[in-house]
Amino acid sequence: MQYNQQRQFDALTRSEAVLDANVDVIGALATSAGRQQLHNAVTALSALTNEQGSANLFMLGHRTRERAISAELVTQHMRPIAHFARVKLRGVPDIAAIGRSTKRLTGHKLVNAARAMATAAAPHRDALTQGGFPPDAIDQLGASADALLRALTDHANMKVARVGSTKGIEEQLKLGREAVEMLHAVISRQYAGDEAFLARWNAARRVTSKPGLARGAAAKKLVEAKATDVQPVQAAA
Repeated sequence: MQYNQQRQFDALTRSEAVLDANVDVIGALATSAGRQQLHNAVTALSALTNEQGSANLFMLGHRTRERAISAELVTQHMRPIAHFARVKLRGVPDIAAIGRSTKRLTGHKLVNAARAMATAAAPHRDALTQGGFPPDAIDQLGASADALLRALTDHANMKVARVGSTKGIEEQLKLGREAVEMLHAVISRQYAGDEAFLARWNAARRVTSKPGLARGAAAKKLVEAKATDVQPVQAAA
C-alpha cells in the first residue's frame, strides 16, 4: 500500500473506531447503509493489504530464487557444454547453437537458449560422455531450463495477483471515502449540538498530511518568514 493510500486507510479505520466507541450516541446510524459500507471497505482493505504485502515478500524471495536457478543453469550446464563444443566439436553444423555465449542472457531468452543448446547437443551425447560429462548431461540441461521457466511463470502469476490487490485497494478506498462522506452528511446535521462528538468525528475522518508538509496558512507564513531572512548582497569594492 502506498503512503497516500495508507493515510486514507488510517482515516477510515479511525472513523470506524469513533463510531464503534459511540454507538449509544449515533443510535440508528450504527446500522445504516453508510456504516455497513464503511465496515465492509475497512474489512476488505485489511485483507487486500495482507495479500499485497505477501505478494511483495513472495516476489522478493522469488527473484532471489530466479537468480540462483539462472546462475546454476549457466555455470553448471550451459557454459561447460559450450566450452567443450568450441574445443571438441569445431566444424559441426550446429556448433553455433551448442557453443553460444551466455552473456547478457536472462529470463525467457536464457530458457530459449538453453533449450536450443540441448536440442543441438543431443546428437553429440556420446562425444560429451566420452569427454567426461555424465550420460544425462543434456537431460540435466533441459531440466534446469524447465526449472527456470517454472520460476518465471510463478513470478508472472504473482505479479498479476499483486496488480489485482492494488486495484482492489483503490476501489475499496473509494467506497470507504464515499461511506464516510455519507455518514458525515448525517452526523454534521443530526449532532450539530454535540460539539465533543463532532470534534472526535472530524479529527478521525480527516486524512492527515505528509509529515513536514506545510499547508494553507502555515505554508504562507513559512514563505513569508523565509523572505524576511534574505539579506541584500553588498557590491564588491
